[in-house]
Amino acid sequence: MDARNLATVATHHKLKKGSLGVWQLSGLSFANMAPAYSLFTTLGLVVAGVGFGAPLLFLLAGVATFFHVNTTAEFSRKCPSAGSYTCFISRSFGNHVGITVGIMYLFAWILLIASVFLVVGTWTQFTIKEILGVNTNWLILMVVFVGIGTWLCISGVTLSSRIAISLFVFEVIVLLIGSGFMIFSHVNYISLSPFSFGKLFSNFKGVGLAFPLAIYPFIGSSNAATMAEEAHKPHHSIRVAVFSAITLATILYVFCVYATIIGSKFDNHILTHATYPMISVAKYALGPYVWLFYVAGLTSTLSLVLVAINAAARVLYNLSKEGVLFKNLSNVHETYRTPYAALLLISIGALGVAVVIGLIFGPINAFNWTGTLGTIPLIIIFVIVNLALPVYFIRNHKDHFSVLFHLVFPILGCLIYLVPLYSTVEPGQPTPYNYFGLTTLAVILAGIIYSIYLVNRRFESLNLGLHVALED
Repeated sequence: MDARNLATVATHHKLKKGSLGVWQLSGLSFANMAPAYSLFTTLGLVVAGVGFGAPLLFLLAGVATFFHVNTTAEFSRKCPSAGSYTCFISRSFGNHVGITVGIMYLFAWILLIASVFLVVGTWTQFTIKEILGVNTNWLILMVVFVGIGTWLCISGVTLSSRIAISLFVFEVIVLLIGSGFMIFSHVNYISLSPFSFGKLFSNFKGVGLAFPLAIYPFIGSSNAATMAEEAHKPHHSIRVAVFSAITLATILYVFCVYATIIGSKFDNHILTHATYPMISVAKYALGPYVWLFYVAGLTSTLSLVLVAINAAARVLYNLSKEGVLFKNLSNVHETYRTPYAALLLISIGALGVAVVIGLIFGPINAFNWTGTLGTIPLIIIFVIVNLALPVYFIRNHKDHFSVLFHLVFPILGCLIYLVPLYSTVEPGQPTPYNYFGLTTLAVILAGIIYSIYLVNRRFESLNLGLHVALED
C-alpha cells in the first residue's frame, strides 16, 4: 500500500464505504442531468436555432459529452476521490492549480445549487397553479423543500440516493410514455428528416447558437465521481456509471426531442413560441393526463436537489480534509456517516444566495443569472481536467497510456467546451451577463492568491490529491 492510500486509511473522517453500487451511481449521474426539466426549458431554444434538426443536435451533444465523461472515467480508474476534479487536477498540475480549481469549484457549486433551489420553488409554484389552480409562494416552497432535502442528505447517502433515484425513475417513465403517445398519435408524420446532417449544418450560425444549449442538459453526467468514497468497487463502478449515464441520457434526449417534433406535426410556431414546448405538444397526445408532465418536472427538480447537494458536499468535504478549507467541514455524522458540516454549509450558502437575489430581482432572473455565472467556472474546470488527463498518465502510468483515450478524447473534450464557454462570455451581452466573464476572472485571481498563501504558510498540512477511495 503506497503513501497516498495510507493517508486515506489513517483519516478519522470516513464516509460510509460500499453504500452505493454501480446502478445507484449511474442513477445519480443520470438524475443530476434532470432530464425532464432540462428538456422542458431548453428544447424551444434549440429548435429556434436549428429547427427540426434538434434531435440530431442532441445526439451530437451526447457524443461530444462522451469525450469529457471518458476523462472522468479514466481518472476514476486510477484515483477515484470525493474531490473528483480537484483531486485529478492536483495530481496532474500540483497544489497551486488544485487549490485555485477548488475555489472555482466551490464558487460554481454554490451558484448552481442556488439556481436549482430557485427552480424547485418556481416549478412547484407553477405545477400547483396548473393542476390545482391555487396560488402559492415560491419562496416558502423553496425553503421547505431545501430543508427536507438537506435533512434527507444528512440522514444517509443510501436513503437520499434511493429517494432521488425513485423520483428520477418516475420522470423517465413519464417522458418515455408521453413521447411514445406523441409518436403513435401522429404516425403519418414519422420521418427521418430531423436526422439530416445536410439540413442541420446548412445553418452554421444556428448550430453555433444552439449547440451550447444542447450541451447543458448533459453537464451533470460525471457527478458519480464525487461519491467515490461511498462507492462499491469505485475504480470499476464509477467508470461503468458515468458511461451508462451518458449513453442512456443521449438515447432519452434524442427520443423525446424527436417525439416532440413528430407530435407537433412539424409546427415550428408551437415549438418556438410556447413557454414549455414539450408540455404544449404533450397536451394534444395525453389530453387530461398532461398533468403527469408537470409532476415529472417537479420530481426532476426535487431529485436534482438531493443529488446536487450530495455531490457538492463531497467536494467541499474533501477540500477540507486535504487542508484547503476549515478542518471542521470534514466532520462526519457519527450515526449516518455523512459529511453533515459540508452539507449544511453548501445548503445554507446556496439558499442564502437564492433568497437574496430572488427577492431583489425575481426568481426567474435569479435562476438565469446564477445558473449562467455558475456554469462559466465549471466549464473552465472541465477544460483543465481534460488537459490534465494526458499529463497524469504520462507522468504516473506511462505503461497504460493510450493515444486515443488519454490524448485524442480529452483534446476533443477541451475543444467542445470552448463553444459553450465562448457563448457565455462573448462581448456585447446585456447587463449583467457582460460582467460574468470579469467576475469569473476575479474568482480565478482570488483562487491563485489563496493558493500562494496556503502553499507558503501551510505546506505541511496540505494533502491535495492524497485522499483517494480504496477498493473493497
